[in-house]
Amino acid sequence: MISLRATVAKTAITAVVYSPVFASNLETRTEAPFRRHHRDHEITIGTELQYFDYKESVPSKPSFKSEERGMVPGIAFTYRLAQRKSPFSLMAQLNYSGSSVLYDGGLQDGTPLVTQSGLSITQVQLTTGYSLFKQSGHELTLFAGIHSRTWVRQLDTLKKAPGSGYDETYSRLAIPVGFQWKYSLNDRFEVGLEPSIALPLSGFFELTYPGATTMEGKPAIFGNTLKSGTSFRVQAPVTYWIHPDYGLSLNLFFETLTFQESHIATLFYVRSWQTATISEPDSRTYHYGSQIRLHIRM
Repeated sequence: MISLRATVAKTAITAVVYSPVFASNLETRTEAPFRRHHRDHEITIGTELQYFDYKESVPSKPSFKSEERGMVPGIAFTYRLAQRKSPFSLMAQLNYSGSSVLYDGGLQDGTPLVTQSGLSITQVQLTTGYSLFKQSGHELTLFAGIHSRTWVRQLDTLKKAPGSGYDETYSRLAIPVGFQWKYSLNDRFEVGLEPSIALPLSGFFELTYPGATTMEGKPAIFGNTLKSGTSFRVQAPVTYWIHPDYGLSLNLFFETLTFQESHIATLFYVRSWQTATISEPDSRTYHYGSQIRLHIRM
């Protein structure tokens, strides 16, 4: 009897341990591996904050000063199409930033002036990329396209006199050329580097005096072509994928842009029989900023 009971007990224990139901429960509790599969579409939505630093210079007037600087918030949107079997990709980007910044300069007669100026920048970029290689976690893509940038300055020289200031609009069309390098540290973390230059195609400058009118009673607006130099931009994103199709990234960027001295208009005063020249001086703009972005892959 003793030997028989021991055999039954041992059999019962074995049945519990190797029960198919118990084994299936263990399998369901095992976490599935994290894998990011290819998706043709990716949408990126983000906010940005940049330090804006603008300086004008006139070689013939070393003491001339006209500067603007301050923190400017903005938003950014990107759409990317990249099919699995094609090395080509398409990307569309839209950025808008705007705020008021500190103006530290002077009037045309040399009187110093420190005030606030309004600022808004709208950028649209369309590019096509070609993937050179993608192996061992590395991916290198060359890209080129078309870039449009519109910057509006609102300068109010005398706040107690509405309409005493003037608005300036800088428009620029350029060809961006660069490369994008990405490296996957693991299935979740990804780092990248994206340097590029923008070769100028055309530029236009428009000057508007809200409080002034022409002899015909129309608003005083002067415009002409604007000489733009080659700009440079570099950005370095760090991305963490929360889900195979959803991720968050921190993108640090730096950008510089130059404009060359350009003749805008020549004014003729009938009463005094005198002329005055409106010109845009040499200038350089620096942007230091960061973006926090949400990535959605479909």
